[in-house]
Amino acid sequence: MSRKLLVQVNCSFDLYICTALVLDKKNDLKADLLIPNKLSSYLPAYIRNSYVKVILFDPRIRNLFSINALLSTFKI
Repeated sequence: MSRKLLVQVNCSFDLYICTALVLDKKNDLKADLLIPNKLSSYLPAYIRNSYVKVILFDPRIRNLFSINALLSTFKI
């Protein structure tokens, strides 16, 4: 059975820690990455390639019933 994981990061420290866990040789999980738009511009290619799918979101969304929040939710 194949398992898949959704990893959400909010800062570069979280990104590197979670990527280390995803790239662990004993780990057979496939993972998607949920990352803020601003942080994605600093994303190196080897990290981007270690995830199956990279999903961008706007961390400034405060109202969960706004159009932007709904569109971001549908992307996931």
